[in-house]
Amino acid sequence: MRVVADPSPPLLAALFTLCQHLHQAGSFTIRVELVRALLAGFGDAILPSFATLVATAIRSDKAALQVLFDLHFLKAVVVPAWAGTPAETAAVEQLRQLSAMLSSKVRVDRLEATIFTAC
Repeated sequence: MRVVADPSPPLLAALFTLCQHLHQAGSFTIRVELVRALLAGFGDAILPSFATLVATAIRSDKAALQVLFDLHFLKAVVVPAWAGTPAETAAVEQLRQLSAMLSSKVRVDRLEATIFTAC
């Protein structure tokens, strides 16, 4: 099995669209707090979709590995937007639970699991 190296195209497309809208609105004039709030809102909107995906649609090891990579990518990109808020703890816990659900549903190679948990 090939190790996943990139976030899934739909996730990247959603983030790219968010960046495009920020740029069109004049991203250089928007306060950092507003950008963080927008990114936190993106996380609030997308985490339930991942929860549904993990609970119902993962049937192969390859798909599970891709979703696991996406979850770690989201943790790196979105969680800092919640830094210092109660939502940060909740988001990290939800991401941890989704990763655990994935690990229990499919067999992930030990090396792959080590690589992903190190991220």
